[in-house]
Amino acid sequence: MPEINQHGQTVNDIVPDWKCARALTRTLLTGQYCRLEPLDADRHSADLFEAYALGDDSDKNVHSPIEAGGPGHGCGHCALGAGKGAG
Repeated sequence: MPEINQHGQTVNDIVPDWKCARALTRTLLTGQYCRLEPLDADRHSADLFEAYALGDDSDKNVHSPIEAGGPGHGCGHCALGAGKGAG
């Protein structure tokens, strides 16, 4: 039976014994052609700034949901240290 959540929205049936997924860990992922590592503002912000300064901004919205009008927060704010401790 549907219920009303804390925001006053109707939500679906309750799933018995449902458990949340575990929190993601900050882990280095290495592939055949690239690697993905957790953002470290102290290590990465200067390189990110330099890379954006060189570009023509034509692909900027692909990686920045705020500038694309989507949900979430722009990673540039956090990468430059203004959002340290925020998420």
